[in-house]
Amino acid sequence: MRRHLLVTNDFPPKLGGIQNYLWELWRRLPADDVVVLTTPHRGAEEFDARQPWRVVRDRDSVLLPHRGLARRIRTLAHEVGADLVVLDPALPLGHLGPSLGMPYAVVIHGAEVTVPGRLPLSRLAIGRVLRG
Repeated sequence: MRRHLLVTNDFPPKLGGIQNYLWELWRRLPADDVVVLTTPHRGAEEFDARQPWRVVRDRDSVLLPHRGLARRIRTLAHEVGADLVVLDPALPLGHLGPSLGMPYAVVIHGAEVTVPGRLPLSRLAIGRVLRG
């Protein structure tokens, strides 16, 4: 069994394209193999109760890369036996990947590919994330 931990600011019941995309990806995986760490949102308790996998709502309203969040990710990953942490978006959350000390992947799409590649500082940041 491979267990994956998705860490994202964008998960239903919050509405939007990336929220639907991530939910569609996760719902196709075996429920015992996935856990989601995300932000609080109105209606989340009811939504989470209907999901076949565990959803953990962080205390922060926005997940930003800092040591405290990295520690919470590592703790949850070890608690659930995650083999892989999936970070969305690649910037800024992907910035935590190299510091987690475990395998990670990033969700990258659309403007996250084209815009950072054209701006010097973001090009360096996304390069660090992707090299890890």
